[in-house]
Amino acid sequence: MFRPTHAIRTTSMLFRPTAILQRGYTSRKKVTPPIDEKLTPPKRPISAYLRFHRDNLLNRPVSKNTVTDLSKRIGEKWNSLSDAEKKVYQDAEKEEYQEYLVKYKNFIDSLSPEDYLKLAQVRKAWKAQGKSFPKLKDPNAPRKPSTSYGIFLQEKYTKYKTDKSTETFRRIAQEWRQISDADRKHYEDLAAADRARYDQEIREYKFN
Repeated sequence: MFRPTHAIRTTSMLFRPTAILQRGYTSRKKVTPPIDEKLTPPKRPISAYLRFHRDNLLNRPVSKNTVTDLSKRIGEKWNSLSDAEKKVYQDAEKEEYQEYLVKYKNFIDSLSPEDYLKLAQVRKAWKAQGKSFPKLKDPNAPRKPSTSYGIFLQEKYTKYKTDKSTETFRRIAQEWRQISDADRKHYEDLAAADRARYDQEIREYKFN
């Protein structure tokens, strides 16, 4: 005997939103906690290329089918610009970045310990929902300790610096793999000393 189980299941689905509303729910979607305007950090300026990209997208009809091709052509156009033409966008980026640094410093200086606590709570709520929240660096916080390889990298960077950063890091990593155990221990000792420095400073920072 045929039993219309699918029809019954579909019908019950139709009444599910009503049942949800009757229970007092308006939406199952979690709401991200709002951020006080005072606690909102200034936005970093966009790069020279993104500025160029934005200017070339203005007043152009863009659809999902054309945006990839259009972005590719804008990238090719950027690569064909002369250094002088690129400099216009690079100078604008530098000018806005200097303004951003001033605004960011003023923003950090205006925060109280209570503000940092509020921001930590907001960041935790955002993270629980899979959303990212900009981290704020307290200028009074101790500098993070360096690893043995990090110290080695800083020491060798000028020696191996090239136009391509990937090649620079590849050469440094290659030398790191080839150094003697005695040399490696030297950097490990430096890292241990830096870790001890950080542990001491972070205790004083948290105590104060």
